Amino acid sequence: MAKPRFVLAGVLGLAILLGACGKKSQDPVVISLEGRAVPLSELVFEYNRIKGADQWQKANEEARRKFVDTFAQKELLARNAEKEYGMELSGRERIIFDRWWEKQLNARYWKTWREAIPLRQSVIDSLRQTLKEERYLRQVVTQDETLAREIYAKVRAGGAIEEIGKEYTARYPTKVAWADVRWVLRTRLADPIAAMLFDRLRTEGEVGEPVHSERYGWHVIELHGIRPAEEAAQASEADLISRRLIRGTAVARHTEELQRKYAARVLPEGLDPLMRHLAAMYDSLTHKTSGVLVDFQGLNPPFERFTQAELALPLVRWAGETLTVGQFLESLRKIDLDFWPTVGDTAKINLQIVRRMDRLGQLREAEAARTGEDPEFQRDVRRTRQELYLDRFQREHLQKYSDRITEADAAAYWQRQGEEYRSRDLVAYSFLRFPPEDKDLATRISQNLQKGVAWGRAATEARKADPNVISEGPVDPTDGPPFPDVTEQALKYDVQPNGQPTVTEPIQISNDWVILKIVFRARPETLSYEKAQPFVLRDLQRSAMEDTLKTALGDLKKSLNLKINWKVIA
Repeated sequence: MAKPRFVLAGVLGLAILLGACGKKSQDPVVISLEGRAVPLSELVFEYNRIKGADQWQKANEEARRKFVDTFAQKELLARNAEKEYGMELSGRERIIFDRWWEKQLNARYWKTWREAIPLRQSVIDSLRQTLKEERYLRQVVTQDETLAREIYAKVRAGGAIEEIGKEYTARYPTKVAWADVRWVLRTRLADPIAAMLFDRLRTEGEVGEPVHSERYGWHVIELHGIRPAEEAAQASEADLISRRLIRGTAVARHTEELQRKYAARVLPEGLDPLMRHLAAMYDSLTHKTSGVLVDFQGLNPPFERFTQAELALPLVRWAGETLTVGQFLESLRKIDLDFWPTVGDTAKINLQIVRRMDRLGQLREAEAARTGEDPEFQRDVRRTRQELYLDRFQREHLQKYSDRITEADAAAYWQRQGEEYRSRDLVAYSFLRFPPEDKDLATRISQNLQKGVAWGRAATEARKADPNVISEGPVDPTDGPPFPDVTEQALKYDVQPNGQPTVTEPIQISNDWVILKIVFRARPETLSYEKAQPFVLRDLQRSAMEDTLKTALGDLKKSLNLKINWKVIA
């Protein structure tokens, strides 16, 4: 909810939205400064990424000029942060970047590898035969077989499945769920459910006896309708399923090949101290004393817990090399911490070490394939580095100004600017975005969240299942960017009456499946000072920081010879 007049501080908040793009031939330069030339194509790409497809073409000159000015200031702020902190990332930012880089490089490697696998037309044609018909599915789902059979008996006795399903859902909210799934193709369902809906149920309105699926439990299924599937749906679904079958099998085979190539084997000599000291680390982090939140992304491996002799012990044989305990700990700076710190028996720790070494092997393959040289990836690298620089700059500098602001200052500012705060319909949210073929995964993750699984844990589980799952947020209160298509859906929801976040079922957005977590909602004329106070304080901090930034950027404009070719964007 930053006010428009906080231009420079607002630019810091836009760091995550703006980035770099490769210069094309015959591409006019719009922004130039020492060591950097920003072509028109880059500005168009970033504007459309933030505002939506083709929005640059629809924008008027004033909107374009404002964006270009913001982009130029972002470049100067990044240089200012580099001037203060040095050209190389360090400390917490370095660890975050290294782990981001490993994840993104691996994900890009596997995506490129999968897409290079041809799809067999015979498989696609066979699937199209299976996909000629759609059926309308309504069901009651429960983990309790007794309840499932009780519900089925009531339906058989003449009850309406919808009414009974809703009745039992209200009576047993943690055990029973009513679902109006709507039209589905056979390939979207688990085998027992597909067999009941497409093979055993013949007429509309017919209800089958309870069937069990491994993932969800017992299903009482109603066939609510039958219709021919559209040819376009058949074709796209056939492509989707064949991609999953053929490429999934090939990826599994390639993974096994890499595991054999690098052949990770844990050695007993170094396992004992590793288990002992990482378990102690885990205990110290999870011990609830002062209520301090642990920043796992900023943690360094606990070298101080090990003696020099322990660090020198051999731990794992891998790729013809022997890694010591110390070298393994060093790898924790870069490889994702899904499995560390942790506790468990020897077999569990062995498995976690092997998985980490598998990731290291995949990273080597990605580097050997020169995946990081991809221009799109380099653009993301630049954006991420700038984001980390500017995030650190804003975090550290805002803190310097926070002590100057009193509650009286904030209350007075609210009196002057309250109408502006109350003039917009705003939402703050996090989201998980799944590829089109991951509807089942999105549904499973959504159900886990509804059962109380923590958002971070669910996001980790989703990314383990498919590295292409995107986790973002929390996004500051907004009515548009940085993800306008997601915001459009998020604005349809509110937090729960008790103020707790709302987690949605999977929503289809541009073919992807998106789960939203709504953490803040302000409708016009309803925002109170109590709810707005954090944003008021933030805006006052930014205002206090503005004068310092103006001076710094004024000097940078001169020293870096900043120039903007306004004629190009007219």
